[in-house]
Amino acid sequence: MGSGTPTVILYMQQILAEQRHCGTINEDMMCDILRMLVKQQVSIGNTTWSTVHFDEAMAELRRCDNIKDESLGGIFRRLGDKYAENGDSTQAFAHFDAALTEMRRCDPVDHRLVGMTLWHMAALHGKTGDMTRAIMEFQAVVAELRRCNPIDHHLVGINIYNFTVQYAKDGDRTQAITYFEEAVTELRKCDNVDHHMVGIVFYRLSMEYGKNGDGTQALTYFDKSMDEIRKLTIANRKPSDYVYVHDATARVITQFEETVAKLRRCDPVDHNTLYLILHELARRHAQNGDRTQAIARFEEAVSALCMSDSVDHGLLTVYLADLEAARMKCA
Repeated sequence: MGSGTPTVILYMQQILAEQRHCGTINEDMMCDILRMLVKQQVSIGNTTWSTVHFDEAMAELRRCDNIKDESLGGIFRRLGDKYAENGDSTQAFAHFDAALTEMRRCDPVDHRLVGMTLWHMAALHGKTGDMTRAIMEFQAVVAELRRCNPIDHHLVGINIYNFTVQYAKDGDRTQAITYFEEAVTELRKCDNVDHHMVGIVFYRLSMEYGKNGDGTQALTYFDKSMDEIRKLTIANRKPSDYVYVHDATARVITQFEETVAKLRRCDPVDHNTLYLILHELARRHAQNGDRTQAIARFEEAVSALCMSDSVDHGLLTVYLADLEAARMKCA
């Protein structure tokens, strides 16, 4: 490379000469050296990513007998992470793309490594506000992880959950419900099921059904969510799990109060759905110790049931008994 070769590349050559005696290349060390090279180029005013000297340094790495494309990919990914941490998303994406190119040259391809690099890209696109690209890349992560042998179902399930949250934020409840259910299916394929994570996904399903006005399904999934949290042994529970149960209960009450308000604004009012939600709300208030709200909701449930298309007198008897029991406890 001649007398004009930057000191950092000479330093790289010396280290590589030592590492040729080893079985693998130290990716972290190479990453640090390349970062030094880039920093040096920036300090002298050369801000172009694909500098001549950077290319020379990568060419030097490729001359190593024991360098692998996946190792080169790992170096590029680490560089991408550093650029992302420094807020330079353009350079980060360029390095992530280079990492994917190197990783896909491997035979066989390490789909887990490819998936994790795509995950870094998805997370960065989400951070920069490009949610369309983020969702596409999270879906690509799932596709790569499913090519692994064996498949890490826990990781697949979590990544499905990651992009589904955005569908929920965008108001696409049909897609959100479909993918949340798919996430649960994957998570339950694990030998040791992560009940905490399954509970969270069930809770999100409860919320989506609630927003759709499907009170029956919403309550069903809320109860499933609580069942999953209860499956955690006391030793495995975290303080956040107890907070989660309390918070989720408060949220589901709020959600269904809003659903009741929406149903009452309809013309005509769907009393068949309304009395079911009101009765369940009354039970939740009673469980929380709010007897005043429980009595009010039991009374409204009885009234809505009496106004339904076909009064179920057996159910009416149950509702009236629940109302009387709540009044007696309040007396």
